[in-house]
Amino acid sequence: LSVVGVALQAMLRNALAEPFVLGVSGGSAVGATLAILIGVSSASLIPLFALGGGLGATLLVHAIASATRSDRGVSTLLAGIVVNAMAAAVITLVKVLVTQSKAQELLFWLTGFLDVPSPSALLAMTVYVTAGSLVLVRDAGRLNLLSLGSSAAEHLGVSVRALERRVYLASAIVVGAIVSFTGLIGFVGLLVPHALRRVVGPDARVLMPASLGFGGAALVLCDLV
Repeated sequence: LSVVGVALQAMLRNALAEPFVLGVSGGSAVGATLAILIGVSSASLIPLFALGGGLGATLLVHAIASATRSDRGVSTLLAGIVVNAMAAAVITLVKVLVTQSKAQELLFWLTGFLDVPSPSALLAMTVYVTAGSLVLVRDAGRLNLLSLGSSAAEHLGVSVRALERRVYLASAIVVGAIVSFTGLIGFVGLLVPHALRRVVGPDARVLMPASLGFGGAALVLCDLV
């Protein structure tokens, strides 16, 4: 979640960008909620539902932001808030329609939690998160250039549209996998990158690997407290 936060903040040039605010988490939650609702229990299938929801939310945010003429970072952030509200409405509707026991299960899941997963679940999440994180880390240098502005990055040889598509796709993969196993956890993707910038600086090539380790450590520490 912290790595995705670093990538989105660099790409959108907005300090408030992170997967929870931009609707990726909300879309992933809708996908995973629907999977639980229809009785999917496979550790490898629920992330696919969450990934589909995250991708759908990401595409919707991107479409709304692209249709506006305002600042790209601001419009994407506002579109994310709108999509998050829509996702929350869908989840609320599902909780109203299901049985009380199923609603309690969904409520616990949406609150966010840390648990000991089965080996197969842990393996599935590791595969998804590793694949998405590798894409983001590989593009760290390009994201540094993009933080200078789209025009400057284009002049320096970065294909901005292709980079944005990769970042959105990789972010949806990572967030979808995590949300499907931990529920909604919203603060890590925002707080950890900003805390680490004060220690290691703003270079995404350093900040992303640091976020991979410190993000998990910070979450475990908060859970322990």
